[in-house]
Amino acid sequence: KLPSDDDIAWPVSDNDPLSEIGFDKPFLKPQKRGGGWENSYTTALRESMRTSKPVVMWFTNEGPTPSPICKTLNREVFGQSDFVTWAKKNVVRLKIDISGGSDDRGNVGNMATRKRKYVAKLKKKYSVLGFPTVIVLQPDGSVYDRYRGYKKGHKSSYWRELKNAALTIGHNQKIWRKKMAAKGYRTWKGRNDQVIFARLARYFEGEVTLIEPNGTKVQTKESRLSSADRKWLDAEKKKRGL
Repeated sequence: KLPSDDDIAWPVSDNDPLSEIGFDKPFLKPQKRGGGWENSYTTALRESMRTSKPVVMWFTNEGPTPSPICKTLNREVFGQSDFVTWAKKNVVRLKIDISGGSDDRGNVGNMATRKRKYVAKLKKKYSVLGFPTVIVLQPDGSVYDRYRGYKKGHKSSYWRELKNAALTIGHNQKIWRKKMAAKGYRTWKGRNDQVIFARLARYFEGEVTLIEPNGTKVQTKESRLSSADRKWLDAEKKKRGL
């Protein structure tokens, strides 16, 4: 079902200025491929929302006195090639290093201080009391499950829990997306392979404005979209005699 005319603004002049776009321009930069652990909370949640993949958020300590249990978890699970292959396809990985990361050790500058304060807020938000703590987030940002600690030699059971969580979340997301499709939401893909799930809010002279389910407004150019999306727009324009 296509969006109704009432849901899309097809302006005939420049008298209807765009409201402020609160997000960087999509489909512009080459999409990162084969990425590992993300270190930006905001970026990870945005990627999760757009791809419908859950976030595996790992709170760890890699400082001067690193957590030995975290090292074991990484050696037996997260660092294994079979897990890496599965994770690239099924989840968004986010690592929160409470030490601030190797680049910040010994750095007392303002940026390092801000990072540590931000990590402290995340710890409080998710009630992280020890390491490792792994939290699975759903694409809407809510907590699906959490795992505290790790027992040496328990790779199979630990990974099985993560797989089950990803499968359940994926199933629920498919149902949700079908409901949102009835409201005009669809998957948009850039020529750089970046994906956004949104509805068309405005089109004028090659400028496209999309609105994601969380209300984020995204502006891009028609030329940056995939050929399938450009054909969809052409069909919509013909439908309206534009």
